[in-house]
Amino acid sequence: MRSRRLVRDRATRGPQATNSRGYQRSLTSTEPPRPAGTFSLVGRFRYHRPSKLGLAFGPASHQFRRHNRLVGLDTAWQRALELAWQSFLAGTTPVGAAVISPAGEVVAEGRGRRYEHSDGNGRQLAYCRIAHAEINALAGLPPTQHFDDHILLTTLEPCCMCLGAAVQSAIRRVHFAGCDPYGGASNLVIDTPQARRRPPTVTGPLPDARGRFAELLHVWWLLDFGAPQPVLEPQQRMIPGIHEVAARPATSNLFDRLRHDSADVEQAMTAVDRLFGDF
Repeated sequence: MRSRRLVRDRATRGPQATNSRGYQRSLTSTEPPRPAGTFSLVGRFRYHRPSKLGLAFGPASHQFRRHNRLVGLDTAWQRALELAWQSFLAGTTPVGAAVISPAGEVVAEGRGRRYEHSDGNGRQLAYCRIAHAEINALAGLPPTQHFDDHILLTTLEPCCMCLGAAVQSAIRRVHFAGCDPYGGASNLVIDTPQARRRPPTVTGPLPDARGRFAELLHVWWLLDFGAPQPVLEPQQRMIPGIHEVAARPATSNLFDRLRHDSADVEQAMTAVDRLFGDF
């Protein structure tokens, strides 16, 4: 479990965002947002809308606009969603994560395995409270190099543990698809010398069907799992539309059928799109 769009950027492009579903900010930031059109310095942040893919635009991130990276992002998001769906079918927290290289290639991946007894080969954490998708993905990175130019993609807003793991892994950018109003820590301030040396940035949620699917999958799973009210209340308050759809009998019937049929993620996303269209 884990709405905020954040990113530290020296660019001044893009309108100032006021959408309460998200903002972008540096994890080492401690100051209030600066007006749009001002210069953003190290350790400061300002609100603005991210791109459709959840990327920051500006001199510090021009490499992310390259065609191969954009194509790689689409492919990696698809893989992360596939992993989240696999977790859902396995009866555990439905979150998937992938690390992509500057060339847009997936170099490590992982998924939530909190309620699974084993991953089958002993390479990923399972059946414990820290068996998060991001942890399992980052555990696949070798300790002999830094990953400043890599991106961690996760289908759900990461918790404080997973953001700390990204700092430890020298990952500079984290993008998430869907919000987690309860456990999400995208507004976390990490003010240590290590984090200031390589200030991590977090961006999300995705303003498209992928973000909506990730949120609905998570909230419905919480309801189906019987999560307590302190966990559900922030979902209902911060993403009420998602919570309302997740609580409807038609949604339960849909997910039960998809799980029974062992549907793939493409079929699931198509069915969810139809579901929102019906409502």
